[in-house]
Amino acid sequence: METLSLLWSMMAEGILISFASAIFLPLIGGLLYLRRQAFLGVAVPQFSAAGIAAGLALLPNFPSLQQNFLDHGHPPLSYLFLFAGGAAGLALLIFAWIEKRSRHASVEGHMAAGFALAGAASLIFLEWSPSGGTLVDTLQRGSVVVADHHALSIVLAIFGLVALLQWRYWRGLLLVSFDRDAAHVQGFSSATYDLLFHIMAGSAIGIGVMTLGPVLVFGLLFLGPWMSRPLANSMRQFFALIVINSLLATGLAWPISFHLDLPYGPVTVALLAVLAAVASVAFKLRPRRG
Repeated sequence: METLSLLWSMMAEGILISFASAIFLPLIGGLLYLRRQAFLGVAVPQFSAAGIAAGLALLPNFPSLQQNFLDHGHPPLSYLFLFAGGAAGLALLIFAWIEKRSRHASVEGHMAAGFALAGAASLIFLEWSPSGGTLVDTLQRGSVVVADHHALSIVLAIFGLVALLQWRYWRGLLLVSFDRDAAHVQGFSSATYDLLFHIMAGSAIGIGVMTLGPVLVFGLLFLGPWMSRPLANSMRQFFALIVINSLLATGLAWPISFHLDLPYGPVTVALLAVLAAVASVAFKLRPRRG
């Protein structure tokens, strides 16, 4: 209890951001899983990281923002989100366009190529950035040390938008992701709901990479759906298990990372992997029906 109290006094904003991310990023990952586009969960965060690097490279062209960086140790996160979320949304639109046009080519191949190019662009932009390397290294390690009340406000605003879209359009988003033909029969426009999903995913992934780093975003997008699918008997159970497992790993990672003096992001991903192994054993041991 003393450890939790100390963590809360030091990093209350980071803790709140991590739990909000553990709810909404896994839901995005679950929809990606149903859409059979899980590899987007790798490629799009890398584009978001490249966008952050581009924003840092351009920062000296804005003297007031550069001074803010020097005064506070990090640039205004509202400025960085324009690049992080914009790059994620642009990547989603590009891959969606490629998927529609490439009937016979491998979409996964295009995503892999995009991942490589985004990684190269990140390194190039960081070389042009006079003071962004330390910040990006912090984000890559998932230390969550740059989270403050400004970051918390932006995260809550973005996830609030995502929550509103999910609440209002969840049935259509779910049906279009799972069965496009059935969605069309019931009057749901695939193009409209694809656009809504891209807005949600781009915003959530962008804010996640900007505050938690790509490593933790990868884990929250992938590992929850992967471990929950074998244990779920319905769609509702599937998404409930995704969120429960992600919240459990997120909560346990804080005291463990503190006591072991390890960065928070990798510890959370490691715990998600442990939960996945436990889920796999439980799936094999549970009694079969019929």
